[in-house]
Amino acid sequence: MRILSWSSRSLRTLKSDTRGTSAVEFGMIAPFIFFAVIAMVDLGRVAGERMDMDQVVRAGAESAMVNSTEDAILRVLEGTAKKTFTLASEGDGNTYQAGIDHPISLAVNRYCECPESPGVEADCGNACPSDLPPNVLVDLSAAKSFSGMLLPAFDLSAAARIQLR
Repeated sequence: MRILSWSSRSLRTLKSDTRGTSAVEFGMIAPFIFFAVIAMVDLGRVAGERMDMDQVVRAGAESAMVNSTEDAILRVLEGTAKKTFTLASEGDGNTYQAGIDHPISLAVNRYCECPESPGVEADCGNACPSDLPPNVLVDLSAAKSFSGMLLPAFDLSAAARIQLR
């Protein structure tokens, strides 16, 4: 009987003892807090890289507005991108292709189209059927793959179309 009375007395004191409950509660919540912080860091990195890519495209757009050639615009994109990203190897024409060691791709495409038929490329040297000069447009793009600590890998891109004339 002594053992039973000792056991029930011990259980009553253990039941009323609240020491350590904060540590147990924190231990239950800590994994969620940890994953939430890591997810916020990932989202911050995505937002930062996207803003950096927008900066690269804006710099190219400013260069295009002074009527630069495709090569000159690409060099501006390249120079701006080098500040933040690793450039990809040079591809054909006016593009840089992303690879495993080179996370950002840059592209510039300058073309003309007639005002009466948007979306259809025209010869930049000849007048359109309406005797109007063709519109000169420049498409700029930057793309890269993002892989976070918790977020799965996905592609980020920024693009702009500038009408010069």
